[in-house]
Amino acid sequence: MDLESTRVAMLFKFGSIFAFVAALYGVSSASEFPSWSNSNIRGTPDPPKPYVVERVYPKLEFKQPVEIMPLADTGRMLLLEVGGKVHTFLDRDDCEQSDVALDLSPIVQNFMRSFGIGIHPNFKQNREIFIVYALNPIARPDGTRLSRFRMTESDPPLIDPSSEEILLTWASGGHNGSAVRFDKQGYLYFSAGDGARPFPPDEYNVSQDLSDLRATICRIDVDHRSAGLGYSIPPDNPFIGVPKARPEIWAFGFRNPWRFSIDPMTQTLMCGDVGWELWELVHRVERGGNYGWSIFEGPQTIRSDIEPGPSPIRHPLFAYPHTDGLSVTGGLIYRGQAIKELDGTYVYGDYVNGKVWGLRFEGDKVTWQSEIANTSLPIITFSQDRKGEILVMSFGGSIHRLIRNPAPDRSTDFPRKLSQTGLFTDVKNLEPSPGVLPYRLNAMAFEDDATSSYVVGLPDRGAITMTQQKRQWVYPKNSVFAKTVSIPVPNQSPSAPLSNANGTTFRRLETQVLHFDGVSWNPYSYLWNEQQTDAELIGPEGTSIEIKSANSLSTNKTWRVHNRSECISCHNSPSGTIAGWDFANLSGPSLTSPERSQLDELQQMGLVTGTIKSAWLAQSMVNPSDENAKLESRARSYLSINCSHCHCRGGGGTVALELTFANTLEAINAIDQLPTQGTFGIKDARVITAGNPYRSVLYYRLATCGAGHMPKIWSRENDAHGIQLVHDWIRELPTNDHRSTENSETVDRVAAENLSLSNLSLSTDKALECFNQVLSGQSSFDDENLKTFKGTNDPIVRGLAERFIPVSERVQRLGTKIDRQQILALQGSAMSGANRYRESSAMLCRNCHRIAGVGQSVGPDLDGIAKKRKREELLESLLEPSRSIEPAFQSHTILTDQGATITGLLVERSDQATTLRSADGKLHTIASEDIEEARALGISLMPTDLAADMTAEELADLLAFLESLK
Repeated sequence: MDLESTRVAMLFKFGSIFAFVAALYGVSSASEFPSWSNSNIRGTPDPPKPYVVERVYPKLEFKQPVEIMPLADTGRMLLLEVGGKVHTFLDRDDCEQSDVALDLSPIVQNFMRSFGIGIHPNFKQNREIFIVYALNPIARPDGTRLSRFRMTESDPPLIDPSSEEILLTWASGGHNGSAVRFDKQGYLYFSAGDGARPFPPDEYNVSQDLSDLRATICRIDVDHRSAGLGYSIPPDNPFIGVPKARPEIWAFGFRNPWRFSIDPMTQTLMCGDVGWELWELVHRVERGGNYGWSIFEGPQTIRSDIEPGPSPIRHPLFAYPHTDGLSVTGGLIYRGQAIKELDGTYVYGDYVNGKVWGLRFEGDKVTWQSEIANTSLPIITFSQDRKGEILVMSFGGSIHRLIRNPAPDRSTDFPRKLSQTGLFTDVKNLEPSPGVLPYRLNAMAFEDDATSSYVVGLPDRGAITMTQQKRQWVYPKNSVFAKTVSIPVPNQSPSAPLSNANGTTFRRLETQVLHFDGVSWNPYSYLWNEQQTDAELIGPEGTSIEIKSANSLSTNKTWRVHNRSECISCHNSPSGTIAGWDFANLSGPSLTSPERSQLDELQQMGLVTGTIKSAWLAQSMVNPSDENAKLESRARSYLSINCSHCHCRGGGGTVALELTFANTLEAINAIDQLPTQGTFGIKDARVITAGNPYRSVLYYRLATCGAGHMPKIWSRENDAHGIQLVHDWIRELPTNDHRSTENSETVDRVAAENLSLSNLSLSTDKALECFNQVLSGQSSFDDENLKTFKGTNDPIVRGLAERFIPVSERVQRLGTKIDRQQILALQGSAMSGANRYRESSAMLCRNCHRIAGVGQSVGPDLDGIAKKRKREELLESLLEPSRSIEPAFQSHTILTDQGATITGLLVERSDQATTLRSADGKLHTIASEDIEEARALGISLMPTDLAADMTAEELADLLAFLESLK
């Protein structure tokens, strides 16, 4: 083995690249740092999309336009800018100028911005235009207006500002929705968002409140007036006569319905609703529909503290995750002639990444959905020209038309091997090309047994502009970050040519690449060959490989190369995209000299520009394994690098947790905060219970290999060192709350001789104590306990103790990503399912449902359930229990003034007391004077991850048993 290979292997193991960089470059200034000029990472390895957009009206440019549409049959187009200007222009591709018909900004006191515009269907006779705009300050009770104006017949036409008639006002705020559309009856529809800022969700609690116009789509008759109003209520509006409900409301439960359309052929109302942390939503809106916000964000529950509205919750027709896009822009159903294959297709897109999708459906069932174009535009609205062809408008000011893609397929030009990328001059030894710079992180994420090395390449002397907000950092086009992941393997392994001075041998597994195409970051993975000479590009679906590990409990284990959508879920825009590439984690010693800062080095080399203020560098992350560092800094660094990509503002985590290292301890929203996504049986649980890790859901989620494990898509071979670190930090957190320190004298004092599975089954608190005893080496599972564990059906015990079992002997659970078609294809045994229902302690169905006299009648009895539901519906009820709930079986929760939390079904409520039946069948009657807070959750008591701990065969057996109940 040559010296360079040994050095690279040591870099993998110890993360020390000082000598490597110094030897490689020997530079001290930007002028001496070479340019990366041989990059081949451009374009995409994927075939081109079937459609593209072409610029129309190329001689016109607008400032932040938000709506465009033909101005009836005048031969002109009508366009609205967010700044308040209404333009008209001739509908000709060679048009050179637009004419301002109205400017709201100078004539409306406190004008802030305009959002939507609509043209009356009888415009030729009445010349009526309708505009929605908002006033400053941003949040005021009457800050949003829907106004009627009249347009002159002059050439060019003007909108008479004196003709304004304010029809409706409602509260302004962060989400306004505010599209204006008409149906074939001439009724006007308009949308209104929940008025909230991005965080917290639905901060004004209006999404399920029909006394407020926010979070709704409304419908009014602007051609007839009621007393004192400039409009009337259509007689078939759904909430006429509902106490306290605004009669204008047509549907509700939206977060920010940004653009809806009404299909002229079918009158189907389609809406794009901007999601919160994880999902973007497409709704087929029906009369009186409740679309779930903020109890739900798409398929997942969000809040459990607000009363649901009067209509059953309808889930979206389609929801796409934030791995695919971040801000939906609602579109329209195509009825043009130029692209006949799209007839009847709902075309919509995403504001952030510029992607365009097509969707077909029958009723509430999606029959086809696909990405059809990638525009790289900030798509603010879709419209159509007078021929029915789709217009796509950019918030940047340009207008485009959707057409078939004439471009040839050049995806084969993208490098299929790592050696072809230009990142390395010597791939076998990972020697970077000139201008490609290795870098180090203070704290690195847990990767099972693996360790990583990092490089960055900025083509043609490009530089990164850093600002205080990481998500606003500017990267040059075709920037590339790469991480090579290696794992220690048994000595003399033929697939491990690398070793360090201690004799540990390594195998490279994959090199992960992030490429910035000028608009989006695109992830790719290259899988190393057995000879360790090169790596090949893996497809977008990812893959898994069997490997041998020197440190694993099993000789063989599976390494998962994540699919590209999973990669983006971590490398997301809100977290700054490049994991670890931030001030706190780059502020250690420089690449070439421990005496100076790495950030200084990057600036001196010219890879980073902009003034970096000292206040931004006040805190530095540390290596979580550095026992010379403060315990809090180590634990906070660990949680930040492992968790903050989701648990940051807008990152996709479904709770208020914000684990970014720069946040103060109070700002992480965890200390003594009630968990909103399950307690896992922990008594008096908090996200973090100061002083007591065993009452902390965060600690449980790190510790378990079962349901609830975090991080979600990473290895279930959880990190013993990190778990112990977080445990010790939580123990040291100061508290004045008696609930946190209850039994503190006995915490961690479980005697080794009493460590048995029966003790583990007593409670999750005790199970966590026993887990820590074994993890820390104070006690151990004996052979008899391990043998007993392998047959246990207790999911809490199994999840916590599983890390001590060899991988090859563990139960192969389904987990959270369940292939429904695979389960439906299995025949299953009704007899085995019945036995599991009757005898298994993990069969939670029996806790709430009675079958043939067995079980408890908390929820509805299941006798005869197969007469009511088909096989597919039975499986859906197991996997998504909150998707459809009868009102009588919605769960409620009560917080007492003593801090106790009781959750169950509402049995009785009076002025004196409230009675709930909990999932164990017990009745709990709480005097009204003892209730600190009571709320309806709007979700099922049945857990959403019921099947996660089952095998495929066990779930198929249970399904077969339910099918037999006729």
